[in-house]
Amino acid sequence: MSPTWRGCADHDRTRETLFNWLQATVAQAHCLDLFAGSGALGLEAASRGASLVVLVERDPAQAARLRDTVARLERTGPQGVVDVVAGDALAWLGGYVGKPFDLVFLDPPFSSDPWKRVFEALVPHLAAGARVYVESPVDAVPGVPGSWTLLRRMDSHEVEVRLYLAPQGPGAHPAGGAGGSPADTLGESTSTDQDRNAG
Repeated sequence: MSPTWRGCADHDRTRETLFNWLQATVAQAHCLDLFAGSGALGLEAASRGASLVVLVERDPAQAARLRDTVARLERTGPQGVVDVVAGDALAWLGGYVGKPFDLVFLDPPFSSDPWKRVFEALVPHLAAGARVYVESPVDAVPGVPGSWTLLRRMDSHEVEVRLYLAPQGPGAHPAGGAGGSPADTLGESTSTDQDRNAG
């Protein structure tokens, strides 16, 4: 994830927009925040009614902080089940045998390029009709499985966020293209040239 992106006010606006997109989807969903970091997206999903949220974080110290945050939130009121996993995202996916996920957040470190391996490992664990959020540098948007449909997109400065529909669930294999066309979106794109140039 981009440190500057995570620290700026634009991220709060993007998170609000994302959950407006997901308001009819998140309740009772099984969610995965695969590169959790602060856990902001997964914890937001839990607060909005997701029945299960798995936060996967490679850094043990950050995973411990996430567990402390989850414990504190559980004391303040009802939450869905939140499970914090300290470990490598791809290794964890390779061994996962639980229920498929309805909603997945993907925001890996911008210094890495894990997309092909992530999509290959993730697809078998997606429920039919899953929503997948992808955050990437605006000049390095990854190709996604060819069966996915682009629902929404937005960019701000150097970051682009996209929300995809994975209609077929397991068995849809990654392709070389960029996935669904904006012409197939359920709602109009929120990205404009003016957005990209805003300082």
